[in-house]
Amino acid sequence: HKPELALPNLQAAHAGDPNSTQLLLNIGWCKMFVGDPEGAVVHVEQALRLDPRGFNRGNMHAVLGTANLYLGNYDEAIRYLRLSIEEYPAIQPFVRWVLAAACALSGRIDDAHAALDEFRRMRPGVGIARLRRETLSAHPRYLELRERAYEGLRLAGLEE
Repeated sequence: HKPELALPNLQAAHAGDPNSTQLLLNIGWCKMFVGDPEGAVVHVEQALRLDPRGFNRGNMHAVLGTANLYLGNYDEAIRYLRLSIEEYPAIQPFVRWVLAAACALSGRIDDAHAALDEFRRMRPGVGIARLRRETLSAHPRYLELRERAYEGLRLAGLEE
């Protein structure tokens, strides 16, 4: 819940092991959680270049999809989130609700409903208020960016 404290340690570890895709992925998540989706994209794309067939591709695509949602690149977000689900079908419900938000914000309401239905099957009864409480970061910029996802979820039909 304090990615700003973890980030310098991950970056120092990465300096000692610049080819570690796991470190790059973790830096990407931390960058996301401090409200720097551009930085997240840079690090995760580097990890994908280093290991394009890596076992963690589903997670890497989840970061790229989420970052692109926060950047307003909805088509890219949808593409990466669908790849994440395709590569790792059991991936967290998180990817489903981010996909629902991206689809709704791009005007693909039927696709948004389908993704939201999938999320509801995985996490029955969870609404926007609970997602707010479950966030992994209290960083103000991240919380501001996350509002875009909540807006998409409202458009998709998720209740508070």
